[in-house]
Amino acid sequence: MRSATPREAAILRGFAARVDAADADALNNLGVLLAQRGLMPEAAEALISARRLDPSLVVAQRNLEVVLAQGGALATRGDRLRDDAFAHPERREAWLALAR
Repeated sequence: MRSATPREAAILRGFAARVDAADADALNNLGVLLAQRGLMPEAAEALISARRLDPSLVVAQRNLEVVLAQGGALATRGDRLRDDAFAHPERREAWLALAR
């Protein structure tokens, strides 16, 4: 996975701003795209939003787990936060803390 250049990151962030915030599938796809370019906090935020909109969207949960693992966030503390976040998807701060 190659990280986005600053220019690419700006383009991706602009694209992210135009994604339909009411479309869980679109947010999931956005999260995957952002993660592929190394923008992990933004990817986690998109995936959290997808899960919040559609808690049954298992692929978004799995993608979020991958993003968090790739970001090195799944240590002991991260495991506790992840478990809490999956139990309560509305707790956005826990998800974002894991992505950092």
